[in-house]
Amino acid sequence: MKKVNPSRLNRRLTFGNMAATNQINPNTGKPILGFVPLTTVWGGRLSLSLNQQLTLAGADNDASTVFVIRHNPDIADAQLVQDGNREYRIDNINFDDDDDLPGFDTIACHYEVIKHG
Repeated sequence: MKKVNPSRLNRRLTFGNMAATNQINPNTGKPILGFVPLTTVWGGRLSLSLNQQLTLAGADNDASTVFVIRHNPDIADAQLVQDGNREYRIDNINFDDDDDLPGFDTIACHYEVIKHG
C-alpha cells in the first residue's frame, strides 16, 4: 500500500497492551491493569470500501475502523491502539515491508469498552 498522502497522517496513535501498572488496588493488593504504551506514531484513519464494510458486517464488528501509519515493526506486539480518548482492539496488522520504498501499514481494529482494573 503505497498510495497514501502523508498529509492524511494527522492523528497521534499510541500502540500498547493491557498490562499491570505501577498502581496497586487497595482492596485486593493486586496490580491494577491499564493501558501500557509501546510506541506513539502519526497515523490516519482510512475509509472502508463497500466490500470491506459488507465483509466486516458479517464478523460482528459494528464499530470497525482502519488506521494507516508509516511502516513500523515496533507495533507487531501491540494489542491495542489509542486514538485520543478511544481505545481500539487490534484485529489485524497488514505490514508493508517492501524494501524499495518505505510503505504504509494498515491496522484493522474495532472499538470496544475495555475494562481497567
